[in-house]
Amino acid sequence: MKKMVILILAAMLGSGVYAQQNAMKAMIVVIPVPTLFATAVSFGYERHFTRNHTGEIDAFYLLNIDEMGIVYNNYAVMPGYKYYFCSDNKFLNNIWLSGYGLYIYSTHVHTEDGFVRCWKNYFGGGASAGKRMFLNKKKVFFMDLGFGYSFTVVNGSSIKNQYRPFPRPVLQLGWVF
Repeated sequence: MKKMVILILAAMLGSGVYAQQNAMKAMIVVIPVPTLFATAVSFGYERHFTRNHTGEIDAFYLLNIDEMGIVYNNYAVMPGYKYYFCSDNKFLNNIWLSGYGLYIYSTHVHTEDGFVRCWKNYFGGGASAGKRMFLNKKKVFFMDLGFGYSFTVVNGSSIKNQYRPFPRPVLQLGWVF
């Protein structure tokens, strides 16, 4: 898994001598509900190859603890392609469509003994759409806001070849360099 991530990242960083710009994006979310604690961290990198075409790789970690004390750890990698619409109309400018692959590794750990009780691998892909809104006049800082959906095949310690849909809310802050 590590080798695949490194190869994808190296290909994105190494290709695109004609690239116009790069972008880093991240977001941290904490939900402290009395019966559920959840926190998520996401990071992303974009490489613009032309004005409209972008390669991206996103990763996230999601931790939640339910009312029974079971800890759920989820690690994900999402390489993808993003197309930006460029227009003189402010509303239509910077709207994007994205297609992406998805890999999630999930574990369930019982807190009493700390052993992994269940693990799952999710493989799939999806699509999302949204808008990039710049937060300053120099167009250095931005917010990506959108929504998507993916379909995955789940294999794990207790599940074999089940299909699962996943919604994908997109809310990330970032900077262009």
